Amino acid sequence: MYKRIIKNQVKNSFFKGKIIIIVGPRQVGKTTLSEEIIESFDSKKEKTIFFNCDNPRDRAALNEKDFESLDKLVGGNKIIFIDEGQKVDSIGQTAKLLVDKYKNKKQIIITGSSSINLLSKTQEALTGRKRIFHLFPLSIEEIYPKKNILVISKELENILITGLYPEIINIKSFKEKQLELQELSSSNLYKDILEFQQVKNSTTIFNLLKAIALQIEIGRAHV
Repeated sequence: MYKRIIKNQVKNSFFKGKIIIIVGPRQVGKTTLSEEIIESFDSKKEKTIFFNCDNPRDRAALNEKDFESLDKLVGGNKIIFIDEGQKVDSIGQTAKLLVDKYKNKKQIIITGSSSINLLSKTQEALTGRKRIFHLFPLSIEEIYPKKNILVISKELENILITGLYPEIINIKSFKEKQLELQELSSSNLYKDILEFQQVKNSTTIFNLLKAIALQIEIGRAHV
């Protein structure tokens, strides 16, 4: 388990009358980070209501509802955690209703893998009502908090090749890292691209990314 640098910043923003939005690519640990922070406020999870918006039922429960319906749904819970909030069409208006009524009495936290989609849906409705945090793959500082230069230098080449996704960094075999990266790209990372603006042709996107990667490699070779 790695301690994320932004953890204290997010935690210190709780119960200040602002919605907390955490955006970033899939599989970088947004849900894990959110749950860690929530547990520090509520170890028994008795005061937290969780919505997983990958679940159609949870999406429907939040979409285009008036405050009275939302208030009954939230009940006595003090923390409202909405995971993959970009899946809710009315997420901006839903969140606005909640924060305007609850203010600092309850904390709303929303995560989203499609940062463009989520932020575009919440930008106007939540002006002055939100704090946005961007979570990226692990940093060198997070992986090696003791800053051991010798250890870092030995691992640097592998890190540059395979990246710093939490799921990848703990795999020892290079072949296994490759397989996991292929799974991430095909099953997760493209989802955001394909969902945004209803892009249908995944083959075109894949070929475009390969072409960009090739141009980068050619550019490096001529430096």
